Amino acid sequence: MTRTGFRQAGAALGLVWLLAGCAAPSIEMPELKMPSMPWPSSPALLDPPSAEQRIEVAGTLSRLLNGSTVQLPDDTFATSADLTVLPPAQATPGKSATARDLTKPARFRLLSQRGKCLIEQVEGGKREPLPTVKCKAAK
Repeated sequence: MTRTGFRQAGAALGLVWLLAGCAAPSIEMPELKMPSMPWPSSPALLDPPSAEQRIEVAGTLSRLLNGSTVQLPDDTFATSADLTVLPPAQATPGKSATARDLTKPARFRLLSQRGKCLIEQVEGGKREPLPTVKCKAAK
């Protein structure tokens, strides 16, 4: 076979592969799902701190703590985005009413995300929105 014959045979073979590829049924690919990327959030402070905002924060913390009553100081989230909540006092026989449970304190962080405020439980990462609370980025 001559060089020209090899070229023609190669071109014919390439054309057959091209046509076979075009005629082949398309393969259905499952939709690739990217993991949902959370919007970036940053530590925040109440803006301005008020009794009404603390009431909403306390209610949200109570839900995150399975209904435990939470009492917050006046400066909650005013100077720091972090908050530690001690376990409630237990009044059990043989102990004074001020005795505390020895479970680990719960830690929370106030966050700003896309102009909205939310509370994050540091251990576990649960987040709850604070619909009426206003906050600003902590410095």
